[in-house]
Amino acid sequence: MELQKASQVSKEYGISTRMLRYYEQVGLIQSVRKEDYAYRVYDEGAIRRLRQIIILRKLRVSVKKIREIFDNNNAVSIIEVFERNMSEIDEQITALATVKSILGVLLKTCRKKQICACNWII
Repeated sequence: MELQKASQVSKEYGISTRMLRYYEQVGLIQSVRKEDYAYRVYDEGAIRRLRQIIILRKLRVSVKKIREIFDNNNAVSIIEVFERNMSEIDEQITALATVKSILGVLLKTCRKKQICACNWII
């Protein structure tokens, strides 16, 4: 694989060049600087790492936790990060189920009364 400019990587993976620079700043990826070449370029290893980052971000793993995962080859530590993430997602699911239930009650009340004046909520 040839070296790719930040703009190419940005287009191909649907992330901003600003986000690429941020990932570099926090130490998750590294760009390569060629002599007499002003642009940031990324090698195959950086692209592979970026794909991992994108997948983990889609799984709602924070950048801080991704750094923990990359900095630690201990499977137990990585499992703990994933377990904490799953626990947080479970809490969010519970909160969203509560919101959905309340909205259902409000919707039912509005349909029953045929008006939706929200001044009675407060």
